Amino acid sequence: MAAAHEPEAAVEEEEDYLADYEPLTAPMQFRVGRSAGAGRGIFATEALPSSVDLLEEVPLVAWPAHDAATVAEDADTIFCEACVCVFSRATAVKCTDESCGALLCSTACATGGHRGLCGGVLPALRAGHCQGESVARCNVRIAQDVASFVSSYGLDAPSALANALRPWERLCTFPPGRAPDGGAASEALVDALRAHTLAGLTALLEAHLSAGEARAVATELTSTPHVAGLLQRLQLNTLPWHHPRHGHLRFGGVFLLASNANHDCAPNMQARPTWTPEPEAEAEPGAEAEAEAAAEGG
Repeated sequence: MAAAHEPEAAVEEEEDYLADYEPLTAPMQFRVGRSAGAGRGIFATEALPSSVDLLEEVPLVAWPAHDAATVAEDADTIFCEACVCVFSRATAVKCTDESCGALLCSTACATGGHRGLCGGVLPALRAGHCQGESVARCNVRIAQDVASFVSSYGLDAPSALANALRPWERLCTFPPGRAPDGGAASEALVDALRAHTLAGLTALLEAHLSAGEARAVATELTSTPHVAGLLQRLQLNTLPWHHPRHGHLRFGGVFLLASNANHDCAPNMQARPTWTPEPEAEAEPGAEAEAEAAAEGG
């Protein structure tokens, strides 16, 4: 990495956002850098033993695989439509909006995390656009961050949006002139996002922005340039995973650091999911005593 006092290198580094990663990776055993001809990647900063865990990270945004929702419709173990955690259908909280009916893991998700995607938004997007849900969930996260920057730090709407977009702009994208042309399918997705998510994004933002500012930010998040940029970044930076015990539950997501791991035909690192153990049902006191007695008698 070039020294900061070299003007040309400093400009190039800023365009790659490499300086943003320095404080994040300073205590770790790797850095985010750039290699000649292969683009950005994760580089070890010390000799590492085999099978060492470099990073444990939650995604910026996660979403179910396109067919996961359909497969899970009749399953006892499902995912939360807000936070995408895995839980038992028996404990599900149903969205109170009659036009929605989403199954959620908690009242917190029902009243907070589900905002912006309520009212049948997800089923509508899943029905016609395999990437619609992932883009919609990313936009909700961006809108939530905009609201947070305004309410917690007092930023104006344009500054809040710029800060909220920065983690996404850091993700690698196609070189100029080499981006795939989505054509009619991309335009159809933009139309669907405007039809199904514009109102929800605006309502989410209006809690902290004026009506005009909220509408402007929501319009930007459903614009063709923004959606096209998100699609490129999701194509290049998404990491897939599935639940280890419930294989029908498959997901994808983007990560602040892990998504910088470059593709290699002879990889020397592996991304694998880890899960918080699902709580076990508590036994009745009498049943527990009988089980202990039976064990002692055997």
